[in-house]
Amino acid sequence: MHEAAIATGILDTVRRTLADHESACLLRVHVRVGRFAGVVAECLDFAWEVIREGTLADGVPLAIEEVEATARCRACGTEWVVDDVSLMCPACGGLDVSLLTGRELTVSELEVEE
Repeated sequence: MHEAAIATGILDTVRRTLADHESACLLRVHVRVGRFAGVVAECLDFAWEVIREGTLADGVPLAIEEVEATARCRACGTEWVVDDVSLMCPACGGLDVSLLTGRELTVSELEVEE
C-alpha cells in the first residue's frame, strides 16, 4: 500500500512547515488528491491515522479533497470533465488530449491555532 509512503510524506511536509512555529497547534491537514493520482482516499486516511500516532499530528484529521479530472482536446480545443477512464474527446472523438486536472497530490493547507 503506497498510501503509507504518501502519509509519511505528508507528515514530513507538516513537520518542515511547522518547524519554525513551535507554539502552533495543528488542527487539521488538508490534501488535494486527483482522480488519476492513483491514490485510494480511504487507504490514505487509514495510513494517516497509523502514521500520525505519537507525532505532532497525533489525533489530527486529514481532510481529503478529491479533485475531478478535466481534459482538453488538442485537435478541437474542447474541455470536459472526465467521468470515466476514457480520454476520448466527446466533441470530435479525438484521442490527442491533455489532462488538465486530476493528477494532483498536494498538501493544500494546514489548519493551526497559535
